Amino acid sequence: YPSKAGFSALANKMSRLPIVREQLIPPMGAYEASPWILRAGYTFDRQVLAEPKWLTPGPSTYTIHNKYPYYKLEMAFGSRRIIWPAVAVFCAPTNLAQCLNCHQRPRGDYFHHFATDKDMCRNCMHDELAAIKHCSLSVVERYRRNQLIKQFVPARYCGFFHDHNGTTAATELTTRKELREKIRVENYLHRFARKIE
Repeated sequence: YPSKAGFSALANKMSRLPIVREQLIPPMGAYEASPWILRAGYTFDRQVLAEPKWLTPGPSTYTIHNKYPYYKLEMAFGSRRIIWPAVAVFCAPTNLAQCLNCHQRPRGDYFHHFATDKDMCRNCMHDELAAIKHCSLSVVERYRRNQLIKQFVPARYCGFFHDHNGTTAATELTTRKELREKIRVENYLHRFARKIE
């Protein structure tokens, strides 16, 4: 019959693993008690953290009814493809652009009206757009001036890429690869800035 102790009388009764002797020196951190911090009650010293402001515009602000303009391409039955730059570049020995309002030579990019061959600097264009949005204008006058402003397109002088020195000949200041990359990036960003209404 099996023993009531669960093992036979001849079984070894010593512990399976040896007893670890207590060290005379206590280990590090044994006496470093954590400092006691005075804590307030559950309902005291509590606050509701304000959620951060949502910076993403809502779906109702998207102009889905306006379409992005297409690239201006020139193709010859698949043998040639030219992507025209979004900003018109005028190549001439000297910069002949003159602002329509302030009668000064525009610095950097400006706006050009191809039908009337007139130019407008960015500051005057900004002032014109602000004047159009002013409520003192009538609806008919605002529409007329808005249609006139829409015919001005971005333009620039070729001084960023050419150095004419007053002659018709030109020396390139940058490589053609850098120019193509610049035009490619400008064409891509121009589609987001100007939507077709």
